[in-house]
Amino acid sequence: MGNAIKFTQEGHILLRLRREGKNINFNVEDTGIGIAVDKQHRLFRAFERLGQESSAIEGTGIGLMITKQLVELMGGTLEFASEAGVGTTFTLWLPLTNGPATAALDAPVAAEGAQPPPNPHQNSPKIRVLYVEDNADNRALMQDIADERDDVQLILAHTGEQGLELALSTPHPDLILMDINLPGISGQQAAARLKKWTDTRDIPILALSADATVPSMGAANASGLFAGYLTKPLNLAELMALFDTTAARVLSGRK
Repeated sequence: MGNAIKFTQEGHILLRLRREGKNINFNVEDTGIGIAVDKQHRLFRAFERLGQESSAIEGTGIGLMITKQLVELMGGTLEFASEAGVGTTFTLWLPLTNGPATAALDAPVAAEGAQPPPNPHQNSPKIRVLYVEDNADNRALMQDIADERDDVQLILAHTGEQGLELALSTPHPDLILMDINLPGISGQQAAARLKKWTDTRDIPILALSADATVPSMGAANASGLFAGYLTKPLNLAELMALFDTTAARVLSGRK
């Protein structure tokens, strides 16, 4: 749906949802720019934007790859049909199981006044996480993730210079997630400055990069500037565990 909105300037975007036997079907149809036949085989490759790299439309080229992997892990399929200049239709099929998700489709609406399930992070200490990332889509994704937790206050910066300024602001962040490849001051240069300053030298900084090669990871770790190295696309479970560890550390320090 997000891609349909980004690449459709006129016409329509239709979302259809239906249940067929033991399957559920999602269908997104748009009248956007479409995809040329000779480019369609590259659609689900990582960091592939099909010639849109220089356009004004931002993106990372990993969204569809991640979506396809998640769908297949759930036993489903993701298909598409597209014609350049006409539009694109994505069709998602997911099997329904006999678990809670299936029961929820047929369950009656909860009675008025019913209590929602407890939030495991509701009573956790509020942690301040500074995320330095030049890509707007990645910042939006991280904001969505942080919004799922009551104990994370996300602070966003789009350049190394802005990240330094926000890190020095009080109260200081409890954790810094630093993209290595930033315009202007690089992530490694920004981290080096933070480690020199008394107010910020003890803040854990984790390097973020789409480069998962051994030399790049080794160089970041050997610099002594980073407490860890996270690769893009981010592993959600790993990120949540990092937030949990930070919350526990902050709680211990505040007692």
